[in-house]
Amino acid sequence: MKIVSKRLSLFIIDVDVSWQMVFDLLLVCKTKSENGGLGQEMKETIEKVPHVLIIDEAFQLQQFFMLVATGNVAKTLDVNFTYPTLN
Repeated sequence: MKIVSKRLSLFIIDVDVSWQMVFDLLLVCKTKSENGGLGQEMKETIEKVPHVLIIDEAFQLQQFFMLVATGNVAKTLDVNFTYPTLN
């Protein structure tokens, strides 16, 4: 009698996508002249500007998170894994 056993190993990777992009900071300098240029007032402020993600940046983020997930699976399986350089 021949016994056939089938084995299946599954890894489910659930990436938390609730993160948000950090705002870009913009230094704004405003000058105001009074009395024909005799007096001058200068005001500097820092403003938060939402970061606009272009397609190349989105692709790099996707690659980064896939590498992290792959590295975590390799660590679980005790497989030597070296992270490649992202371009």
